[in-house]
Amino acid sequence: MSKENLTKEEKAQAKADKKYAKLEAKYDKAYDRKDALNEQIDALKTEILNESDQKKKKKLRDKRDRLVQERDSIIIREDELVVPMEPKTKKIITAVVSVIVIVALLFAYIATGTVRKGLCGTLGWPQSTFTAYTFKDDDGNKHNIKISTYNYYFSMYYNNLRNTTSQYKQYGLNLDDMNMNVDFDKKLSSQTRTEDGKTETWLEYVQEQVEKQIKSNYMYYYMAVEANDGSEPDVTEDQQKEIDEALENYETSAKKYGYTLSGYLTAAMGKGVTEEVFRKEAKISYIAQNYSSEYKEELASKTYDDSDLDAYKDEHLADLQSVDIKLFECDSEDDAVAFKKELKS
Repeated sequence: MSKENLTKEEKAQAKADKKYAKLEAKYDKAYDRKDALNEQIDALKTEILNESDQKKKKKLRDKRDRLVQERDSIIIREDELVVPMEPKTKKIITAVVSVIVIVALLFAYIATGTVRKGLCGTLGWPQSTFTAYTFKDDDGNKHNIKISTYNYYFSMYYNNLRNTTSQYKQYGLNLDDMNMNVDFDKKLSSQTRTEDGKTETWLEYVQEQVEKQIKSNYMYYYMAVEANDGSEPDVTEDQQKEIDEALENYETSAKKYGYTLSGYLTAAMGKGVTEEVFRKEAKISYIAQNYSSEYKEELASKTYDDSDLDAYKDEHLADLQSVDIKLFECDSEDDAVAFKKELKS
């Protein structure tokens, strides 16, 4: 039908449809950009929480602030875009969207729960009292790590690993060359990796890295407390602000999906990870990072004189006087001489 044959009402409807199509495209583009910015901001917040170098941390914060400013400058007035819809259809679409959003949330942030089920995720034990991992310090003392703490570290490492591999893919890097070719759509326990001749599942590898991180953080944390006369040191204002901002961001997401903050954290990071646990573990990580940096700087700048060397010799005399000896029997003196020559070569 030509435009000339259209009625006045049909022309008005066609014009309205065209205007709506343009608005819809405009809003789709705006929403896509906001979503992309939110993902980048969330990824940066995670990087900031786990970055110990203060200079790098400042650069990450500056980048995050620029992205936040760009995101907030995108104004979307939803009242301009009205979609006529039957009540029943609207209800069905809303329900489907809700399911998709929550499933996406669970998959993106709670995939760790699936791989942890065999460890402690579904046992129903009190996560704040039962032990998931035990390590020994240099003095041989045992330290028990609770399920809630283990889940916190596991989810942090898991999500960082996902973000890292995603970024490498975007940069066009070959994950096989970097030994990081893990498929997050499959169970970690069903995939293997080989390094230095050792083959293990990705789940085993992740658990090893998590346990190393826990031990390192808690060892430095205990040292920091001891150096502070037995009291827990304070974190910096910026570090406290980052913890508060992270939880504010999680609380916004929690409300959007119908969770309480602690409920959201538990769903996203594993059983027992409440707001209280998150604050505690994030603070411990920062205290450990701060002390580790100060401790390494102190070691690097420390000098020793002859009296220090003599004192060390006296204290470690038995170690310095001990040697490793291997005995080789030879049938003749000629064989011994030949063997001595071979050793030199």
